[in-house]
Amino acid sequence: VLVIEDVDNYTAPCSVQIFDKKGKLVYTNNRYTNTDGFQGLDDDGNELFAGTYYYVIKSQGKKGCTGFVDLIR
Repeated sequence: VLVIEDVDNYTAPCSVQIFDKKGKLVYTNNRYTNTDGFQGLDDDGNELFAGTYYYVIKSQGKKGCTGFVDLIR
């Protein structure tokens, strides 16, 4: 599970997009919470391959942030 530190401090809604290494959008959640967040599945519920994925976090009134997450299976 991808846990975003201080996600509750982001202005709702908090949007998270996750991309694979080729830049393909594999996951999107426009109302992200740590309890109902990214769990290594794509938008269709399929397991993603182990590897590095890149995220973009956006929220109203805050500068977005980017980074990466390593998915280990």
